[in-house]
Amino acid sequence: MLRRLKELRESVAWTDDRLLVIGTGGAARATLVAASELHASAEILGRSAGHVARVAREFGAEVSRSSSAPASLIVHATPAGRSDVPALDIPWAGRCGPGTYVLDFVYRPDRPFLRDMTIQRGGTYEDGGRLLVYQAAESFGAFWDARPSLALEQKALQEVLCAA
Repeated sequence: MLRRLKELRESVAWTDDRLLVIGTGGAARATLVAASELHASAEILGRSAGHVARVAREFGAEVSRSSSAPASLIVHATPAGRSDVPALDIPWAGRCGPGTYVLDFVYRPDRPFLRDMTIQRGGTYEDGGRLLVYQAAESFGAFWDARPSLALEQKALQEVLCAA
């Protein structure tokens, strides 16, 4: 996650030092750790006020106010969008507007509501394909004690992103 956030910052897709994280599980926590390493301020939005408050305390983040202005970066860190998961019942759409970049952990969502709403509101959407390849590269490195070649990563990215 840290790698992708750095890329978004360098590419100017992420235009400030704030982000909104939707979710309170492992993917959300990984995002909050990465945001902290980049000295970014994070807000958390989730279904359970208790979980949101606990994760916010644990990671020094803020509890999101759904009435706040659109965020420049939203990271969707729940499984919503897959066919076997209920729809997202969190009021997030008001935080998405023109210029918002939405990074979805879900790879090729069966129900692309997040993509559709992001585009409708003038934002930019990215599914979890790139994150999947980056995670695979990290796992490869941990297992083999060496990074995969750049050519192999590029090939995997091309296959994943072109298949979408």
